[in-house]
Amino acid sequence: MTISLSLPTIIESIEALSVEDQALLFEQLYRRRLEKQRQKNVKELAETRENEPVTGKSPQSQNPL
Repeated sequence: MTISLSLPTIIESIEALSVEDQALLFEQLYRRRLEKQRQKNVKELAETRENEPVTGKSPQSQNPL
């Protein structure tokens, strides 16, 4: 079952919350957004590494010492 709410209705519901609950809500939303961005970055990094050409040289072979 999907509940469809308009943006003005959602805003009114948020405004009806206490200041503390509003702060908690926004903190949780912010943390979720950061976590989603972190997961996206990790995925993109993994994909980039998979697509890098293999040169056959290890980092140790590049070190002259």
